[in-house]
Amino acid sequence: MDGWTIAFFGTNEYFEIADDSTIDLATLGTNDPLTDENWLKLKIQGMSPHKELYGDNEDRIGGIQVHNPIQIQTFEINLVPFIFPDDMDEYETLFALLRNKYIYLYKGEYNFTNWAIHPDGKAIRISAYPSTEDDYENGIKVVKIKARKEKPVL
Repeated sequence: MDGWTIAFFGTNEYFEIADDSTIDLATLGTNDPLTDENWLKLKIQGMSPHKELYGDNEDRIGGIQVHNPIQIQTFEINLVPFIFPDDMDEYETLFALLRNKYIYLYKGEYNFTNWAIHPDGKAIRISAYPSTEDDYENGIKVVKIKARKEKPVL
């Protein structure tokens, strides 16, 4: 499987985002991240969505616990493995991008009618937590990124 192409953009410049963590592509200076040289295009095997509780339940007098309804949207992004040594420039570029203060994700080809990462014409600001596993036997680096939308779902 070749995978789907998504795009990342990193900057240290602050841009205001909406309550759902989205931002207009035009605000980020592009109409199409998949053709913009300032965006890093990567192939993914999949992007699994999750909703996690954001914060703890509230304890009240008398032992009553009030449920906290706030959630945070997370994604586990499974990149197509990087081949050593051919893809190491791309690997280093990804990790250099992740050193920026603000990271934006564009869904690119990973678009489904019954589940949308973000609306068309937009990207989302995320916090990204990458992990790398070396597969020496096959000469590849397997990278997963746990990403979460910047703002919680109320």
